Amino acid sequence: MALTMAVAWSVCFWFYSTRPLHLAGNARSVDVDIAAGMNIRQIAERTREAGVEVTVPAMLLAMRLTGSNAIHAGHYRFKKGVTLKSLIAKYRTGDVVKGTFRIADGATLHQTLQALSRVEEVRGSAATMTAEQLIQAIGASEKHLEGMLAPETYKFNWGTSDVTVLRIAYRHQKRALEEEWAARGENLAVKTPYEALILASIIEKETGQPADRPLVSSVFHNRLKVGMRLQTDPAVIYGQGPEFEGRLRTKHLRAPGPYNTYRNAGLPPTPIAMPSRASIHAALHPAKTELLYFVARGDGTTKFSTTLEEHERAVDIYQRGKK
Repeated sequence: MALTMAVAWSVCFWFYSTRPLHLAGNARSVDVDIAAGMNIRQIAERTREAGVEVTVPAMLLAMRLTGSNAIHAGHYRFKKGVTLKSLIAKYRTGDVVKGTFRIADGATLHQTLQALSRVEEVRGSAATMTAEQLIQAIGASEKHLEGMLAPETYKFNWGTSDVTVLRIAYRHQKRALEEEWAARGENLAVKTPYEALILASIIEKETGQPADRPLVSSVFHNRLKVGMRLQTDPAVIYGQGPEFEGRLRTKHLRAPGPYNTYRNAGLPPTPIAMPSRASIHAALHPAKTELLYFVARGDGTTKFSTTLEEHERAVDIYQRGKK
């Protein structure tokens, strides 16, 4: 008799634990925050309070039967159709909500911070900081963060601070720059890792095809070596500020400013974007050429030239539509 009742009870409980639980308000999903140090009863009560309509005794029993005493703290999300069995399994394995954030190749610091502020899973504070406060919070040794965040995809737990994400991105870029600098080529026009980063950011913005990076790098190295101005539009655009969305005009190219590479010799004072590691590598391994000019063909590829005459002919063809 006792055995029969035990079997019947087990079947009933198995059926209960595998049927979908109702979510309050017929919601598509319910989020539950589990704090470190919570006991089983507190976790069960928090789950029900959050909107998963499961009885506390049933959840307590299920957790004890499955040996789920060690529950991972974190932010959990239970979707429509969740069962008691799958709910307990999620708690036991620590299957918390993960956030992802991608720093795009060639994004500016302003664009990166704006994008990060829209990520639901991060806890924001960077947007309220001054540039100096953010540098200090991240632990950066540089005076500017532009260029110092690695363009990668970052994964993190719900509630991670945006400063933590930025700190990781900074360390990744710092390490990449140090490693690439240690393996740099010879006879370079850039003399410090930071100069290499500045040049890499320009290469990032000027390159349409990945295979062109060493050639674009070669053009700028050759210009720096002979004292030619870089005359790179992306640097001038960067100098106009983050709100600039128009077309570059003659007045912009003639206006004074630290990022106007049509007026100023040498590199701009800081990077103009977040360069990828591939662009950092190209900045430190330029192709061996005598190229001094290039122009976009309009299809993503680039026409390179050695002489001004060749370059002007290419500009006529690809930008002015002359044959």
